[in-house]
Amino acid sequence: MKTSKHFQFLLIGAAAALMFFGAAVFATAAPAKYKVAMVTSGPTNDQGWNYDALRGIQLIHNQLGWETAYSENVAVAQQVNVLRQYAQQGYDVIFAHGYEWGDSLQAIAKDFPKVMFAQINSTSQGDNIVGTAFKFGELGYFTGMAAGMMTKNNEIGVVAAQDAPQVTADTDTMSGQPLPSPESVSVSVDEL
Repeated sequence: MKTSKHFQFLLIGAAAALMFFGAAVFATAAPAKYKVAMVTSGPTNDQGWNYDALRGIQLIHNQLGWETAYSENVAVAQQVNVLRQYAQQGYDVIFAHGYEWGDSLQAIAKDFPKVMFAQINSTSQGDNIVGTAFKFGELGYFTGMAAGMMTKNNEIGVVAAQDAPQVTADTDTMSGQPLPSPESVSVSVDEL
């Protein structure tokens, strides 16, 4: 699957960039190998978002030889505890896989200034917090155009994974862009 491959390379690229360009955050004598952890709020066997994250952390281990660990299905109430445990265990980089980790990262990062926290779909900022920030809504624009050109009954249905900022931005943009014209096409959005 193309998305999976791109995401895996993103994880490896982000880890490598953190290691090579963000070395000042780590101990003065950089170790030859790093400890990298990943946390997800859902199951890694979902064959989607969290599974791609698992494959990415596995690639970091298999291709770079770094020590890795992960925790899945982490409830919001446990996020700070799980992040703290990895930081206390000496992990150099901790990937937080999703926008929902923002508050927990803000709460914990200042206590561990030598640990680099990387958030996917970043909502946080800090001296030791980095992340990806996609321009949400752009995918919805083109998806809406394509769906509008394909509909035979002037109706488009969208099944979204969840009500999340990035998903809403895309579905809102999609609703405004379908062809032949936004006025003549109905867009319905449901979430799993």
